[in-house]
Amino acid sequence: MEPKYVYSESTVEPLAIEVGVSSVYLRKDISEDVRTDSEGNSVTYYTFQEAIMSLEEFNAYSAQIASVNAVKDVNNAENILLLLAGQNSGDINQITIMEAIADLYDAIASTMV
Repeated sequence: MEPKYVYSESTVEPLAIEVGVSSVYLRKDISEDVRTDSEGNSVTYYTFQEAIMSLEEFNAYSAQIASVNAVKDVNNAENILLLLAGQNSGDINQITIMEAIADLYDAIASTMV
């Protein structure tokens, strides 16, 4: 199952991957946008593409990516799990996670041709 992304925005900086109790949130194309509210104050918004998957869907998706990467001798699934384990609320690894996700998309895209 491929993630289905929708446009989202928030005033809180989102994590690239967030694991909840029953869902996994995948976010890409995160950008910061400063807007002015009706009182003239600057407010920072974050715009991004977001997909929500159940834990089962995410596990199946991860397995699919892992099998594709195994053929290519790439271990991005393990790298993402390691990044998730060390991810804190400041998300100092966000760029690394986003690069890993981009690699995963490239791997999937190359198998769909």
